[in-house]
Amino acid sequence: TGVFVMIAFAVADALGVRRRAPSPREPSAPHGPRWLVAGLAFLILTACAVGTWHQARHWRDSEALLRRALAVSPSDPTLHLNFGTLLQELNRPSEAIEHFRAAVQHRPQYGPGRYNLGLALSLQGHTREAIEHLREARRLEPENRRTRYFLGMALQEVGEPAEAIAELREAVRLDSNWAAPMNVLAFLLVAAAPEDPANIREAVSLAERAATLTQERDPGILNTLATVYAVDGQIGRAIATLETALPLAEAMKYQPLVDHIREQLDTLRRTPEQHERPAP
Repeated sequence: TGVFVMIAFAVADALGVRRRAPSPREPSAPHGPRWLVAGLAFLILTACAVGTWHQARHWRDSEALLRRALAVSPSDPTLHLNFGTLLQELNRPSEAIEHFRAAVQHRPQYGPGRYNLGLALSLQGHTREAIEHLREARRLEPENRRTRYFLGMALQEVGEPAEAIAELREAVRLDSNWAAPMNVLAFLLVAAAPEDPANIREAVSLAERAATLTQERDPGILNTLATVYAVDGQIGRAIATLETALPLAEAMKYQPLVDHIREQLDTLRRTPEQHERPAP
């Protein structure tokens, strides 16, 4: 999860936020930058709280087969791509990157190779080099939704929120039923311009759609929705959404998210209800 933590910190840098513990007498305003940065951190961290794999024997057999195949055809980009993907799953990122590099060396105009190399580099913190390969992957396969999504995430990490938002919008356009980019895009919109009514309306629409797509069962996405509601001044709806998210987070046994939701509930319950932003 290292890269996702770095992405969250990058948002803080981009917004010029200094991280500090709030004073008990000075609760954080729900529409302020610290609220958004904390929320984005949990958005991203919970998005990558995935299960582990239990296929060691299968992987060992696959690795042996791929090594034999590469001994026969060492310049085959597809074999290098498949081997790199396997090594990435085996948590051997440096070896995976070597094979992804070999794939694009043997076939420079290879979209899947560029995409996987960019993603692997991003996961290792080599974000600017990752962006170069992801941009090339986008040029080669402009309709690839995953390239757009991860390019947007990487661009946000290096402090390019406008371009990140543009890429995430493309990811949503390419797949209107994909909750992940909607979730991140909603956060970035309110972080980039929390006083812009058009941004807020778009963020609310995206966050509500993401919650619907996940049947309101994903606590990270509900946390996003609550944050957007809070930025929009809908404190009551934000509290109700967090109250729905809390038992789901507890069931996940993901204590950082549980603690975060409880903290935000405490803050919001001490925040006066605000009027919703008027339509222009």
